[in-house]
Amino acid sequence: MLEARKDVDETEEYTRWNEEHDDEPKRPYRLWDAKERCDMLHRYYSNQRNALNGALLEAAWAKVGTSIEVYDCRNASHLATFTRSTTGQISRWLSSKANH
Repeated sequence: MLEARKDVDETEEYTRWNEEHDDEPKRPYRLWDAKERCDMLHRYYSNQRNALNGALLEAAWAKVGTSIEVYDCRNASHLATFTRSTTGQISRWLSSKANH
């Protein structure tokens, strides 16, 4: 019933951080484009505050309706979402886990 799709490359599927790995990731905070459903390239941060600021800047320059999410790849926790509205304003949602 749950057959592997042959048209999907293995690198495209979501892989969670492996806890058995020897060392922690150096840049665990990542930006995710919710509309395109993919990681934003080269938008990996070592500091949570920098990731939140980066997501805010990306949302400010993005097209209307774009949502940028910040997550921690070590435990796949969703930290924040920034969405650009039609008025040009950016709405934000911050998790209680985010240090604001």
